[in-house]
Amino acid sequence: MAIFNIDPDKVRFASFMGLYHTGSAGSVFDAFIAAENGDLSGLALVSLMTNWQLNNMNVVWGDMLAKSFVDYDSSVDYYETMKLNSGIIGSPGSQLFAIHEVWPVKTKDTVYNKVRETDVECLLLSGSIDFSTPAEFARNELLPYLKNGKQYILSEYGHVGDVMYKNYNAFNQAITDYYATGEADMSLYKKEKVNFEPNMSFPQIAKIAIGAVVFVILLILGFVLLIRRRRKRRRSKRMSDN
Repeated sequence: MAIFNIDPDKVRFASFMGLYHTGSAGSVFDAFIAAENGDLSGLALVSLMTNWQLNNMNVVWGDMLAKSFVDYDSSVDYYETMKLNSGIIGSPGSQLFAIHEVWPVKTKDTVYNKVRETDVECLLLSGSIDFSTPAEFARNELLPYLKNGKQYILSEYGHVGDVMYKNYNAFNQAITDYYATGEADMSLYKKEKVNFEPNMSFPQIAKIAIGAVVFVILLILGFVLLIRRRRKRRRSKRMSDN
């Protein structure tokens, strides 16, 4: 008997979002390993989390669509093309580009469709295990256009949240020195081996959540039965008094 409907698309999207940062990536891996061993509760929780993730992304969707439409290629079926292919979860982030099909403002080919060279000084801080924007993509596809660009690849770091907040003092020093001198002081960034063992796995969280829900339901039922029993006693007492 299935308690929750596990939506494969939601699992893939939420898993992709979870892989952004090293702090949550381990929980994603653990949920898939547990599912392979027959425990689907972790993936059920991941599926349920998707709506919450979308509502808390702080994305103004209209603004995003208006700005990103210049990269939309109407000849590409993003939903089908970015499905599983050879990967486990496919490219669920890229599948979002399919939304542009219904965007009412169509943009013709412009100069903004192509990357242009710039001699503005730019600093790229990339994580070596960034699943969203791999350091290699930034190096091979963007850096050649930044004539005065510099890239530092941080070992064992993920996406923006890791780069900025995993060691905020290091990030602050790198940025401050870069603006002041044109050179980023990366000395406070230390190589930290990622621990993909989660403190609490998604299957554990799911079981605790289900247990809490069952406890609340039983508690409510207990109160209802207690109230009904008291009312029944009062009625019986009134009848005996009469």
